[in-house]
Formats: sequence, structure tokens, C-alpha cells
Amino acid sequence: MRALLCLLAALSCATAATAAAADWPRPAHTEHAQLARWLAHTAQWGTISAWDAVNQRPVGGVASFSDGPPDSPTGRLYFYLTPMDETTQHITSYPACSFTVAEAQLQPNGCSGTDPEDPTCAKITVIGEMQHIASAEEADAAAAALFSRHAAMQQWPADHGFTFFELKVTEVHMLDWYGGMHIIPGSDYYAAELAPPSAAGSGQRQQRRQWRVQQALWGGGSAAR
Repeated sequence: MRALLCLLAALSCATAATAAAADWPRPAHTEHAQLARWLAHTAQWGTISAWDAVNQRPVGGVASFSDGPPDSPTGRLYFYLTPMDETTQHITSYPACSFTVAEAQLQPNGCSGTDPEDPTCAKITVIGEMQHIASAEEADAAAAALFSRHAAMQQWPADHGFTFFELKVTEVHMLDWYGGMHIIPGSDYYAAELAPPSAAGSGQRQQRRQWRVQQALWGGGSAAR
């Protein structure tokens, strides 16, 4: 019974955190660095693409992440990973990697019916190096960021060796509109600031949702380069 109550409490906290993060208003598609920061804050998970140096091939793995508590976006991408996962093994031996996040995952309706591959449904691929967090101070910051968004992590098995990592962003590849992707330098990504939730215009959000529904059957292609 106690385990069930702990699980329900964790799920409740995660739901509340997701809703709070979603309150941040979506920047315009022309504000590339801000939109990348917004997606990094409102999303909950993505795919790490690592390099298997032994077999000379790429390997991907889904991972939860956080850039800070729901009310405090930092742009710093934190992870809680186990060495039992092959992705962690690869980034430990070869830390250069990428991390892809898509707007389509957002609740309650993602891109409001638009196909996830549609250019207007934003997606980012963050490129950089995954670094293990060694200092106690940095580990505390990572724990605050992750556990406030993924409360269930605190119940994960201690004998699985979970530790904190941070992806140091070098650049971000973004597709958020027709016409191809944009490359955002890491310095621009980190320097971008988000408008606070109080600045959100409900009317504008409703208009955008309606527009996305109208565009849901879009079927053309767009080259990234």
C-alpha cells in the first residue's frame, strides 16, 4: 500500500510539473534561440544518439531530461543515467553526441494533430558533449532540476548506479517552419531568455491551435540543407 501511495504521489507531482512547464508561452517561429530554449524546457524526454566506437555505428536511446524546475528554465540539459544502459556506456567512452527533442510529445495535444514531421511542429537536435557531473554542488542542481520534473526517479534502484550527466551544448539544429533548418550557436542558445508564463496570450494560443488543425494534412517536403 505504501509503495502504491508513493507511486501515485510521484505521478501526481510529475503531472503538475508538466502542466507548470507548459504554461511558458511558445515564442514565434522566427525567434529560433528562444524557441529552442522553450522546447528544451517544456519537453520531458528525447533521444540520445551516441557513437558505438567498437562496432563503428550510431546507437540511439530514449532518455528523460530537465533544464530546471518548472518555474526556472536554465537551458542546461540534465540527465539521470545508469551504466547498465548501452547509450550511457557509449557516451562514457565517446562523449560527443546529439539529443533530439520534438514538440509533438507535448501534452495534451502535441502539435494539435499536425504530423510530427511537419516543419511547423518544432524539433531540435542538440549537439555537444555529455559530461558526468562530479561535484556535489552541481549534482544538487541536477537533482533539483530532474526530480522536480521526474519524481519517480527518486525511487529508481540504488544498485543500478544512476548518476547525473549534463549535455554541454555546442550548437542546436532546429526545424520549426517551412524552408529548412536553422543552426543556433550554443552561446546564442544559452543566452536566450523566455517570456514568463504571465505573458502568455490565451487568444494567441487558441489561434495557433486552430491554425495547426487546418495545416494537419500538409504533405510536402522540405530539405534541411
